[in-house]
Amino acid sequence: MMYYTNSKMLKELALHRNRGEKAFIKMIINSGLIQINHSILYYLSQKFTVKNLLSMNKISTNSLLSVKHAILALAFIVSASQFSHAQVLPPTSGPCPGGNAIGGTAYMDMNFDGTDDATGGFAGVFVYLYDNCSATPDIPLDSVLTDSNGEYFFNQPVGNYRIEFELKGECDHLVFGPVGVSGGSDVQFVTAPGCSFDVGVADPAKYCQVNPALVTSCFVTGDPSAMGKPQDALITWASNLSGTAGAKTSLSNATFLGTLWGIAYAKSTKTLYTSPVLKTHSGLGAGGLDVIYSVDPNTNIAFEWIDLGDLGIQVSDFGTGLNDGQFPTNTARGLNVEPQYDAQAHTRIGKVGIGDLEISDDEKTLYFVNLHNKSLYAIDISTKTIVSGFPLVIPTPTCTGGTNRPFALGKDEGRIYVGTLCDASSSGASPISATNDTGVNNLTATVYRLNGLTFQQVLGPFSLAYEREPMDAYNGTINTTIDNWFPWVDNAVLAPNGFGPSGSTAYPTPLFTDIEFADNDNLILG
Repeated sequence: MMYYTNSKMLKELALHRNRGEKAFIKMIINSGLIQINHSILYYLSQKFTVKNLLSMNKISTNSLLSVKHAILALAFIVSASQFSHAQVLPPTSGPCPGGNAIGGTAYMDMNFDGTDDATGGFAGVFVYLYDNCSATPDIPLDSVLTDSNGEYFFNQPVGNYRIEFELKGECDHLVFGPVGVSGGSDVQFVTAPGCSFDVGVADPAKYCQVNPALVTSCFVTGDPSAMGKPQDALITWASNLSGTAGAKTSLSNATFLGTLWGIAYAKSTKTLYTSPVLKTHSGLGAGGLDVIYSVDPNTNIAFEWIDLGDLGIQVSDFGTGLNDGQFPTNTARGLNVEPQYDAQAHTRIGKVGIGDLEISDDEKTLYFVNLHNKSLYAIDISTKTIVSGFPLVIPTPTCTGGTNRPFALGKDEGRIYVGTLCDASSSGASPISATNDTGVNNLTATVYRLNGLTFQQVLGPFSLAYEREPMDAYNGTINTTIDNWFPWVDNAVLAPNGFGPSGSTAYPTPLFTDIEFADNDNLILG
């Protein structure tokens, strides 16, 4: 398909980009005709909304029919559903063939050293070619997207050109690497022909030092403030350690932090964020159930970073007024005496409080799952306020004989992922024996990706009715036959299911608590 406008308009557009949309449309309406390429069409389509493009009928009634059709065609490209700026994507390119071609590769430079990592190229990088000697040096001669290997090329006569690379769309989380042995900057002045006009691309979220520190939480049984209790609640150690050798460092203490699950790290400020989790027979920290803590790993000092109750966020059925923590105190739960029953917690595990945490690639936003209202929240880290458009209710996929329980978060290529579980809790799921799989087949999990403010289902629902190693396979003193998950139940499961000679019961139920990504982008589900 051909689109037309006039050469004077193109020149004016290049020199006066801020004239406004109506002025631009008038210019097109009153113009003569020349052919333009997809690069110009892409440029125009990013500048104008459906409303303004269609308003051309109100500006002039004496327009050339072909010009009207051109503008209308451009309008149809714009997404009418969102009335936003649409993109007419350039074509995907391929390897530079030599001869008179101009080309190169967008290569991976994950460690920012200016050298190709030799691990493949980046697809979807926008590449624009300009002629600096033309009358319109700001209007691209052509544009392409790099292919699956990061390669691109243009066919142009011998001459001097300017190549500009841009990262947007699915690549907007990436950055260009430094000029180095393997490539140049994102703006390069080149002489054609040539096939070595390369650029490095990196993902800051996936870069770390050779031996990064690892962090995990520890759980203290009972009331952590009681005399003689261990105080490890959050620990760190070097990733190259193995076995039981080497030192670990305790970050703050269990009396202050209590039981924790969500952990996120801001590299730029060297700050750990961590959130409480409700666990039976283990006490919460000083902030209760509705806080997010910040920890300085250099000083081992922890703070209550934000109280969600102060933002009007309810995370439990006890409400925002109870003990300023939205859950009974450790003493009220009876965690300071034996025997412990912890009745308030037993029926609320996985249903109240905060699920997982994630931090955005630019480290400006902290995400968390509210288990109580099953919503995703985003907190502006600088202002400690809820980001506009949030919270978002997490979708409820098909869940037979149970209730959906969102909890997990993950992050990959700048996108947030959410995981939810069908708990099969109403499936008649209290098996009489370890071999009764009633309700087990109703246990499923689903993964969503957040696109803007919309969730897209990317995996599932998939069954959790698979065989696992018996939960006591290595010890053998409790039960060596239970090799699958069971549906959620609120009441303790007694004999004969999972009942062992030690007087313990074994009734494993799943929580879908975390999403990670391998180097090859495979999902790792916890």
